[in-house]
Amino acid sequence: MKTKKIMIALMLLTVGTAWAENFPKDSLKIVDIEEVVVIATPKENRKLRDLPMAATVLSQENMRANQVNSVKKLTGIVPNLFIPDYGSKLTTSIYIRGIGSRINTPSVGLYVDNIPYIDKSAFDFNYADIERIDVLRGPQGTLYGRNTMGGLIKVHTKSPFTYQGTDIRMGAATYNNYNVSLTHYHRTSDRFAFSTGGFYEHTGGFFENSARNNEKVDKSNAGGGRFRGIYLPTSNLKIDMALSYEYSDQGGYPYYYTGITPSAIAKAKEKGKEMTEDRADYIGKISYNDRSSYRRGLLNTGVNIEYQAQNFILSAVTGYQNLNDRM
Repeated sequence: MKTKKIMIALMLLTVGTAWAENFPKDSLKIVDIEEVVVIATPKENRKLRDLPMAATVLSQENMRANQVNSVKKLTGIVPNLFIPDYGSKLTTSIYIRGIGSRINTPSVGLYVDNIPYIDKSAFDFNYADIERIDVLRGPQGTLYGRNTMGGLIKVHTKSPFTYQGTDIRMGAATYNNYNVSLTHYHRTSDRFAFSTGGFYEHTGGFFENSARNNEKVDKSNAGGGRFRGIYLPTSNLKIDMALSYEYSDQGGYPYYYTGITPSAIAKAKEKGKEMTEDRADYIGKISYNDRSSYRRGLLNTGVNIEYQAQNFILSAVTGYQNLNDRM
């Protein structure tokens, strides 16, 4: 029995040696290199999913599916974001995680193609040619400075280097609502491309003014245009120019009379007086003697110059905003 076991072991050893000689040898090599230093790119140039922050990105498909045509439509779509609608474009207060401001300077910033929009009355504009919206939650003052304590909303329009042709959009809805926009994207060469377009939208209104023959209180008209040009003088220099103008004319907010409040009756009793309702016919009715409206002319322009050196990126942004409104 011992002799058989030894013979079997020798046979297995011979077969294993022959199989190893026919099998390819290990090609693994070890190479010693010097120390490698990795330089990270700026925060705004990295992918949002790689950053340690809470962010939401809305693509064109997301905006189209949720009918996002202005910044106020982001409420209910983006987590921790609330933008109240006060009935006009007079002011747009943005709250992220409960941080925001209704008056004075905003606590949440808004950038369009890397150009800041400073005044809250300029936040609500037409989103006809928007490609993507990034919502960054939390303080962003390190890179974007003032007015970003609560967060930042970055709006990106379509690049004329990426999109080519003409984009036409038309829409209609009940209550005499319709809109139309046209934008053309053209690349003249490998160094220059531009986009230009305009839009018009009309809202017939819903609420009626009983004091003026039931005419609509909240009807509105808006129109404007936008131009963007990108010039690449060299392979590492980019000049991005933008110009937009928008005019809007909105009706007044539809307030109505609710009657004498219980607090007013209680105060009158404290003074020994009695209050009686003498305008009962107006309760629940919108009744304005004169028309009310809010008109706004908004001009935004800016230049973004970016130079990519071997070891750093230099970016200079200059913007100008003119807001002419009347209530």
